[in-house]
Amino acid sequence: MNNTTSTTSKNFKATYLRLLNGEEPKQPDYWAVPELIDSGYAQGHYQVSRSHTNHGEVITVVGFSSTMAGRLYADELAELLRKSTLRYRLRQTAFGLLSFGAGWVFGVFSQVAANLVTKQLGG
Repeated sequence: MNNTTSTTSKNFKATYLRLLNGEEPKQPDYWAVPELIDSGYAQGHYQVSRSHTNHGEVITVVGFSSTMAGRLYADELAELLRKSTLRYRLRQTAFGLLSFGAGWVFGVFSQVAANLVTKQLGG
């Protein structure tokens, strides 16, 4: 496996998503090919180097395509990536704050209305 890129990098989900959505694997993405094929998310063949300088690195990929499980996993990854954006988090926070504020205002108005009804009935 290449020392500069691995599943611990920040963009491994984006790499998986690109490959599972049909992008042809390129040399920098070869590290992900065995992971996707071996876990059943893709099909195809890859050749691993046996030389001393880059032993264990993928050097050739043939017939790579995603499986049905891979396409479903790609949908999950897309949703995870969407939910991890700052814009999504800000929208969720704003919605939560607006909901809390609306609940508070409704509670205050309910109490005011109850007091007015009580006064009108002579309480």
